[in-house]
Order: sequence, then C-alpha cells, then structure tokens
Amino acid sequence: MEIIKRLYVHLILKGRFNKGKIQFKIGLNKYDKELKKQCLEKLKIYFALSEIEKIEKIVCHYFNQNKEQLHKGKQNRNLIKSRQIIMSFAKDKTKMILKDIGAYFGQGHCMVLWAVKVVNNETQTNKTFENDIKEIEKRL
Repeated sequence: MEIIKRLYVHLILKGRFNKGKIQFKIGLNKYDKELKKQCLEKLKIYFALSEIEKIEKIVCHYFNQNKEQLHKGKQNRNLIKSRQIIMSFAKDKTKMILKDIGAYFGQGHCMVLWAVKVVNNETQTNKTFENDIKEIEKRL
C-alpha cells in the first residue's frame, strides 16, 4: 500500500492538466479520502511555490539582481525593496498564506504584512516606485 501511496503522490505532481483540472492517472478507493486530501494540499503548495518563484524571477530580472542574494537575508536597501515587492505580489497573486510566504524568505508572517504596508505607502508617495510596480505587474 505504501508504494501505491508514493506512486499516487508522484502521479499527482506529474499529472496532466486539462483546462485547469487535474486528470489523475490512477485513483484511490473511497477509504483513502484522507490521503487524497493530503496529496491535494501538497499539490496546492507545489503550485503556489512555482507562482512565487515566477514572481521572484521577474522582479530579480527587472532590478538586475541575483535570486540567491534575496535568500541570504542581507540588509542591502535594494535587496530589501525587492523582497518586499515579491512578498506584496505573492500575497496578492497567490493563494499562499502569509506564514508560507514569509517562510519562503526565512521570515515570519509579520514581515509579509510589513512589506505589503511599505509597498503600498511607497507606491502612493513615490512616482518612480509606482511606475516600477506597474511595469512589473505588466510582466506578470
């Protein structure tokens, strides 16, 4: 049974997609609803991470930065700005909870809330920053 469970998880992650619906290659019987629920949760996390990685790639390309530097936790002003923008877009564009977004950068959920607040305030007061945000949003 353990092999079937691992195969099921593997097939979900490598599953085929048709109009946003997942077509499973194999199914579990009605007694394995809990396993199916766990697999779907893992699948949601997998796709949410791919979305935040896409946002991260676009922001890094826009500001000519390296993705690895963002995760080192350096206190460079430009890196902090990029992290805050990514956190703000991740909150708006993905279905990830704040805790998971913060954990992606080694931070807590409070830092995500702070990042969203900073980005919103900076967008209202700084026109060049607002133009940067609009340009990044077009690329998403």
